[in-house]
Order: sequence, then C-alpha cells, then structure tokens
Amino acid sequence: LRVDTMWRDGHKYKMALCSAVGVRSAAEISWHFGNNNNIGAMTETEVLSEGLVSTRSSVHFLSLLYAGQNLTCTVRHPSLETPEERTINIPVHKPPRLSVAVVRQQ
Repeated sequence: LRVDTMWRDGHKYKMALCSAVGVRSAAEISWHFGNNNNIGAMTETEVLSEGLVSTRSSVHFLSLLYAGQNLTCTVRHPSLETPEERTINIPVHKPPRLSVAVVRQQ
C-alpha cells in the first residue's frame, strides 16, 4: 500500500495504490474508509510471465474529506485462505495559525 500527495486547484489530494500478484487469475482489490462501504477505484490487470497476473488498484480523494479516517485495501484471491488487508490513517493537517499583536509605543 503506497500513498502519494498531489495538489490541484489549491486543494490537497491523496492517491493510494494497492497491488497484488497472483497465480493464474487476477486478485480482487477493494477499498473502504472506516466501516463505510466500498469506494470507487481504478483497477488495472496485467498478465506477466510464468502464469503470474498483476493487479493494481488506486483511489484518489480530497484529503480534507477523509482526514483522521482509516483507509483499507482488501485483497482477495483463491490462493489466499483469508483476505489480506492493509490499512493506513489519513493524517489531519491543521492550517497554521497566525497571530498579530499591535503594541502602541509611547
């Protein structure tokens, strides 16, 4: 699980990438925040040599909307006894506070 940051139109976005390599068939990758249902993702599958299949899935989201929440990538494949999960926490970034004091000199 890898997460990158990008800026667009003055807003901070995150892009998370989850990948899996399986034998004979593609893995199924799903995403969710906290206990919420699955979220939409872009998924690519590539057939590699020796019968391996690579699956890459990514999600893009506005950081501010999901700050402080956990993002989980779940991988399912027939070769796994149970699904594999990887979770990261989306950090909360508070804007800097600026304080100005005017002192009158005598």
